[in-house]
Amino acid sequence: MPGLEAEEEFILGLSQPLHSVLAESNRLAADTLGIVLSFSALAILLAVFLARALSRPLHQIVLEVRRFSADGSIGALPVARSDEIGELAVSIEHMETQIHKQIEDLHEQQDRLDHLASHDSLTGLPNRRLFLDRLDQALARARRQETQLALLFIDLDNFKTINDTHGHIAGDAVLQEVARRLRLQLRETDTAARIGGDEFIILIEGACDDASIDSIMGKVQAALSLPIPYQDIELESGGSIGVARYPQDGTTASPLIAAADQSMYRCKTTKNCTARAIP
Repeated sequence: MPGLEAEEEFILGLSQPLHSVLAESNRLAADTLGIVLSFSALAILLAVFLARALSRPLHQIVLEVRRFSADGSIGALPVARSDEIGELAVSIEHMETQIHKQIEDLHEQQDRLDHLASHDSLTGLPNRRLFLDRLDQALARARRQETQLALLFIDLDNFKTINDTHGHIAGDAVLQEVARRLRLQLRETDTAARIGGDEFIILIEGACDDASIDSIMGKVQAALSLPIPYQDIELESGGSIGVARYPQDGTTASPLIAAADQSMYRCKTTKNCTARAIP
């Protein structure tokens, strides 16, 4: 039959050996698998690269934040990056800078408050509180090292007259100038303080024999006796000085200050202001 014969010829024309078809299929499968594996490997490598590229700067940021929390130092952050990590680093750096500045401001404010609490606001000299603390420390050293120390108690002679005649502004100018002159006469180891009104006190450690004390008192007296320029006039002040020494006149702060105060009043009364004027 012509039709059947033509159909068989068509089918036979399309047929291939089974092993050829399988071989071709295997090659196709192998090629496909190779492509998949290649892309998979590339994807894994890319993921690892991206992970390391992201994790390193993030790890650096974490380390710098921890260091800033520990000691307040601002370290190197990846702020040069132009991606989201760079923006994060810039924000963190800005935050650290602001926090660091606020901490510095707080420290400065605390230092100012501490200074105000321990120093006279007019003259800048230590106040009674700080002086007593330094005196206690000096007495402890003197007891431990078996040395001496001395106190000079100063009362300005004409301060009330200056205040009444020229006003409190003139009196403040006198107190400030007296404080400045006292600083110039003392060693770094000595302490001059304003303990109230027109009264000053000086703590001297070390050489406290009569000659040494008289020499220091003479320098202080000479400095206090100089006129103090104020506006277009010169104010005459001067001062009376009393002295007390450890351990002769007391072994603790209160008796020593009281003895120096009494010595000052004897000086003011007799005008005999020397270390040997103490009974």
